[in-house]
Amino acid sequence: MQKVLVTVTKTKVGTAKLTSYPYRPQRKKYLIPLYKVKVSGKNKLGNNIEEDFEAIRFGIKRTKK
Repeated sequence: MQKVLVTVTKTKVGTAKLTSYPYRPQRKKYLIPLYKVKVSGKNKLGNNIEEDFEAIRFGIKRTKK
């Protein structure tokens, strides 16, 4: 297994629809921003490599009212 560095940036790259936790049958969907994530390290030959991904930074939890 190779060492990698994972960096979650503040750069917004899109949105995703998520439901709150815990799951409920009449769940509400929320529009959540996606952020750019950089994963960098070295390949088996020792060359630097970097890949970009998208990820949510925060989830939503509904509380009882």
